[in-house]
Amino acid sequence: MRRIASTAMLLLLLFSLVCNVPAAAQGAPAQPQAAWETYTFAGEEFSVALPEMPDLDHSTRYINERPEQNGTARNYGAYGDNIVYLIRAYDKPRANEDLDYFATDYARSLADAAQFSGIKVQRELRLGKFSGKQYVRVRKGEQANIPDSSIYVYLTGRHAYALRAVGGDDKHPEVQRFFNSFALADKPAGRQIVDESALPQPPVARATTPSTPADKRTPPPSDTKSNGRAPETNNDGAGAGKDAGGNAETGGSAASAAAPAGGAADAVRNYSPLEVTRRVQIIHKPEPRYTERARRNGVTGTVRLRLVLSASGQVSNISAVNLLPDGLTEMAALAASHIKFIPAIKDGRRVSQYVLIEYNFNIY
Repeated sequence: MRRIASTAMLLLLLFSLVCNVPAAAQGAPAQPQAAWETYTFAGEEFSVALPEMPDLDHSTRYINERPEQNGTARNYGAYGDNIVYLIRAYDKPRANEDLDYFATDYARSLADAAQFSGIKVQRELRLGKFSGKQYVRVRKGEQANIPDSSIYVYLTGRHAYALRAVGGDDKHPEVQRFFNSFALADKPAGRQIVDESALPQPPVARATTPSTPADKRTPPPSDTKSNGRAPETNNDGAGAGKDAGGNAETGGSAASAAAPAGGAADAVRNYSPLEVTRRVQIIHKPEPRYTERARRNGVTGTVRLRLVLSASGQVSNISAVNLLPDGLTEMAALAASHIKFIPAIKDGRRVSQYVLIEYNFNIY
């Protein structure tokens, strides 16, 4: 009788162990969690958690909307699990530049600004000793096919910060994680963001295949063109430009693309825009810096790049169709490598798409 009881107890124990084996051990696919880290940058007053090291791009801002009074701004962008996270840092706010001013300025700079009639305050915010506001944009027409968050703006004595996420709304857990992690301090802690524009840039490979008919089409200014310009106020002689429409961030579903000639393919296939269900959505398109050497030599013209906006949210396969000397091709390639986007969709899954990008450099 004791032997029967012992056997029953052993069987019961084994059954309990099997039932409590983790799903991953039973062959079910585990859901990977992004390894978020906290980041900051020298001279900034913020720290924030992101799923990857953010890219940093410099741009020019007009102080009090007067072109002759240039200031500087820095744009930080990161991607993770189909969501783009964006932060813009404004230097030296003036006395008459309040939260509403920076919220309006930021909203006007967005790629889809024409689809909105304005912004309105959702609620007042407080982050330590600093004040802020949450703003929602008032859409003119139908709801967008890609959700986005509110705009969060904070003002300190030395900076103004505007935050936004695209690919998830305010209720999305990862978007909430992003906003809740944002902190302000005199000396914030975190991993230092790398400023790649301060590093030597590698040469850009020249495109070796002939342009396809898609390459020869002139893409809409709001999708792929931008003008590099060199404001005289920048200390290093390099300036960030605006696109042909005057926006600091450009993009959209109509970005032109060029598949490689001769049927060439990568290990994972890259699609043309005509082959996908939904084209890649460019959310943030940084502007290239105009080099001091190019300005001294009066170099102007267009850099044309072919690249892949991959299913993983990364930019790859950058090659130059048209080049310019004195570092402008390299600056254009660096800006293109920092494009933030929502990947293209084909048959319900994310895929990689070829695009063709143009940067126009002019000295003003």
